[in-house]
Amino acid sequence: MKSLKSKLASRRGASLLLAMLVFLLCALAGTAALAAASAGAGRYTHMREDQRKYLAVASAVELLRGELTENRFRAVLETTETVTYRDWPIVENTVVSQAVPLDYGFYPLAGGGGEAASTVLGGLLEDYFVREASNLLRDTGETEGPLKAALTLRLRGLADVRVEVAADAFDVTMLMYIPEDGGRAYCTAVTVPGVSALKPGKPAAESPQEAGGKLIREIVRVDELTVAWNGASAVIAAVRPEEVLS
Repeated sequence: MKSLKSKLASRRGASLLLAMLVFLLCALAGTAALAAASAGAGRYTHMREDQRKYLAVASAVELLRGELTENRFRAVLETTETVTYRDWPIVENTVVSQAVPLDYGFYPLAGGGGEAASTVLGGLLEDYFVREASNLLRDTGETEGPLKAALTLRLRGLADVRVEVAADAFDVTMLMYIPEDGGRAYCTAVTVPGVSALKPGKPAAESPQEAGGKLIREIVRVDELTVAWNGASAVIAAVRPEEVLS
């Protein structure tokens, strides 16, 4: 009977129970801290990825806007008219015998820090601008319609940026975004208006020359068209992911 009472009054297991309780509380606290740290690390990784994509689009905006604004497009066309006289100075026939492009292409502006725009945009824009310039210089009134094209910029250390380019006359609009699962993220649109200047040449007439029993005179005119883009006039705006240029 005394042995049973002593066993019931004994407190030797209380310390073990208390230690187990403290261990359980510490384990719960450690688990909560670990879960919080993991969630924070996940958020930090996601934030870094978001920042990387944002910087990629922002860099593409500055690169391509600078690519245009630090360059100009120039087109020079030489037109030769052949005038045939029956009896000088009576004109028998006047024919535009040839219209020869002397020069087409992008050139860095004086003092500009960028390379020629052909490095990135030229392959998309130059053919279109040549057609527009040719029609304008020849005064045909024709138009090829707006240009729609696309390219992918691979920026070192950043995400690849998809660029959809549209040009109407000499105004250029670029939609830049990060392709994600067939969708678009971090969309930014940049519109850079082009300002063109047409410099008509003065006709230079040659003296009449005899050929085939007739007098023939050639009149040569050289016209020049230049297009420049002002970065200060560029319009940059975030757009909805579903907005596209095509």
